[in-house]
This record gives sequence, structure tokens and C-alpha cells, in this order.
Amino acid sequence: MQDQTGKVIVTYGRSLIALMIAQSLGARGIEVIGCDDVSMTVLTFSQFVSKNYIYTSPDDNEEKFIEDLITIARDNKPEDGSPYVLMPAFRDAKIIAKHKERFEGIITLSCPEFEAIDKVDHKDAFAKTTKELDVSTPKTWLPTDENDLDKAITEMEFPVFIKPPDDVGGRGISKITDSQALRPLLKIYKSATPATKFWSKVLPKALIIVFAAYLITATLLPAWSIITCKNSPLKPAQALSVKPLKVNALTKSHNS
Repeated sequence: MQDQTGKVIVTYGRSLIALMIAQSLGARGIEVIGCDDVSMTVLTFSQFVSKNYIYTSPDDNEEKFIEDLITIARDNKPEDGSPYVLMPAFRDAKIIAKHKERFEGIITLSCPEFEAIDKVDHKDAFAKTTKELDVSTPKTWLPTDENDLDKAITEMEFPVFIKPPDDVGGRGISKITDSQALRPLLKIYKSATPATKFWSKVLPKALIIVFAAYLITATLLPAWSIITCKNSPLKPAQALSVKPLKVNALTKSHNS
């Protein structure tokens, strides 16, 4: 495989999608920089990733998230004018696309226009778009209150599936066998408390940290120190306070 030049910043470094992007680009000689709003991700331990950064969670502060990404992009911009791309690996693509003009002259965005993403995200928007374009899809209802639901039930043939419009990874999908089971679910989705939303956001991060800590303890800590990245105004990703090393030296005996 012929080496290529260039540099790519990949967001949402915790995901396997981000890891596959890093492996594909890194194997071709392209420098990969990872980032996320948590400190320990799969990209932190990839031999194909040269640096890792932490940005502000877009869920907490969208403006600060964009500012952090712009700072990361400016700090790593190639001096030789080689290709330089920001590649979102998750739903943050929509936020980044919305602020596309702020990245102009700094880095090229690898994502569709905001208006195009908005047509298919979230799932309710996708359902409306397919209906507008007369695309053949499974029959879909989008009830917003009990009256809408009552009308929709008269058209349904059970079983049906209910799914939240803004969740991912199959979370929240339920098979419903009759209308009696369906009615209470509308109230549950509409009455989700701030605490429910908080834990739905925090718990995945906690699990990532627990998994990463186990990975370090079980496989890496005996043989390697944990890395930090130097010379950045942003705090780079670091798991433990130890001697800095080059990122790509971390996983010498691993293929990820």
C-alpha cells in the first residue's frame, strides 16, 4: 500500500468507528489525531494515532466545543500545505456542519452540509423526509400527544416497534404487541426527567472510564507508561500522571 501525505483529526475517539477510521488512514501513512470529551478512548491506545485531545462536550456547551476544535485544528495545521481534514465520527457532525464557516481557511470538513444532515437527523426528521420524497419505507407514525396516538392506533397492525427519535445503537427500541402496552410508553418518553437525561449521558462515559482502566491494568500498565501530549494550550488526554511518551510508542505489541 502506497503511503500518502496529510493529516486528519477524528472526533468521538471512544467509538469503534473512529478506530476503524484511524486504522485505515494510519495504514496509508496519514497522520491521525484523536479527540473526545473523555480522557481514555480506544484512540488513546491506537498505534495509528499521534496525539489525543480532550474537548468540551457539545452537550454541555456547544460554543466551547467548537472553540476547542478550532484551537486543536489551528495548533496542528500542517506548515507545508498538505491535505488537512476534520472527520467527525458521530452525531457531532451535525454541530460541526452548522459552524462550517468558522473552520474555513483552517481545515477541511469531511461531512455533509448542515441542511442535508438536518433532513435525516433525528429519526423523526428522516421519516418526514422519506414521506416528502415518496420513498418506500415501513409505515411510521410520529405522535406528539395522546390524540395523535389514538388516531395512529386505528391504523396500526400489531406488533409494532417503538423507538426514540434521538437515541442510537438500538437503545430504547421496544416491540409492542397491543395498544394497551403502547399507550403508557408515550407518557414515559414525554415525562423523562432531567435526572433520567443526565444519567443517560453520564453512564456511558462512566462505563468507558471503567473499561479503559481495566484495559490499562490488565494489559498495558505493566509494560508501558501512559502518555500525555505536550505543547498544547488545551489539556491533552491523559489517564495517569506519569512520564510523557510518544503516543505511537504505547501499543507496540498491539495491532489496533
